[in-house]
Amino acid sequence: MTDGARYLPLLALAIPLLGAGALAVWPARERLARFERPLFLASLALSLALLVVAGLGRTMVVQFPFWGEPFLLGRALGFTMDYLSLMCAMLLIGSLLAVALDERPEETQREAAVVALFVGGAGVAVLLAANMATLCLAWVFLDLALLWIDTRHASRSGAVGAVRNLFLRTASTIALVAATVLVLAQQGDAPIPLLEAEGLARPLLMATALLRIGLYPLPGGLERTWLAYLVSATTGGYLWLRLASLSVGGLPGAGWLLPVAGTVLLLTGVLAALSGEEPAGEAYLLSHWLALLVLAPLVQASGGVRVGLAAVVNIALAVVPLAAAASGVRRGLAWRLPALVRALAAGGGPLTVGFLARWAFLRVAWEEGHTGLFAVA
Repeated sequence: MTDGARYLPLLALAIPLLGAGALAVWPARERLARFERPLFLASLALSLALLVVAGLGRTMVVQFPFWGEPFLLGRALGFTMDYLSLMCAMLLIGSLLAVALDERPEETQREAAVVALFVGGAGVAVLLAANMATLCLAWVFLDLALLWIDTRHASRSGAVGAVRNLFLRTASTIALVAATVLVLAQQGDAPIPLLEAEGLARPLLMATALLRIGLYPLPGGLERTWLAYLVSATTGGYLWLRLASLSVGGLPGAGWLLPVAGTVLLLTGVLAALSGEEPAGEAYLLSHWLALLVLAPLVQASGGVRVGLAAVVNIALAVVPLAAAASGVRRGLAWRLPALVRALAAGGGPLTVGFLARWAFLRVAWEEGHTGLFAVA
């Protein structure tokens, strides 16, 4: 990879942020309004294309000076990329683009587009973070975007859900900040992956990922927008799978996490099948796949990470677009055909990534002797 090509992933996270800034200050004139949607779509499409091109090269590491005295720890922002972070970043931007293309031009709102672009850029920054200082900073900026989503869309009936989601995000960020302080104190500017993380650092990072994923019945687990679910699956799922891939002896706490997540898997699957209202059914279905994402690495570290990544693919490309369209107006045949494929994938239908993820989980559960989880799945 040439020196210039090393910066392609950074452009992939910068372009959505620049697009969000451009849309935020775009003149409110009727003759210029028609360019807002093309700018929105072009920012996402160009970011996705840059990630694809960057993925053709080898792993890159880029560092920038961030702070110095009197802060002796975490003095550089670092960004890196490997297969797992690249896949999750492409899924985040690709899902945002898929939802945007499903919208009618007259339904695209400037504020929603600005937030989606900001979430895309901040999310990619989280996924490409090479050290704890960068991860923590990008995580906080992503939380600010999610806070805007909840406060903006909270009605009188949804205010309680917004408060619950705020509680989950705050707890997740506090756990990450605490883990960052511990890791920086032990290792300084040590890069991610954190192979040497000991003591409280790893459980705190696990708590960060689990709170970001927000499994039902955690407060606010079913009261999130489709964009918040997408962030939960890509960033929270990425951190969870990253920790699982680095844990030689398995993740701590599997003894109690396995039955809890297995119960959630069963409960959300039953509730999704019995739900009569479409938005509620989509929420249960999203929680069901998030439970599978959490469960797989606990059952088997190596194969479970691949199963979890397949679950993230299914959530981002199938379940989230369905949830985004659940409260909208149905389009014509051009929309219904991909929607049918997504519905089959969301339910784990044959010849879909959902089926492959569930089949792989069944195989892993059977190989490890978890017959109860095998039966539930």
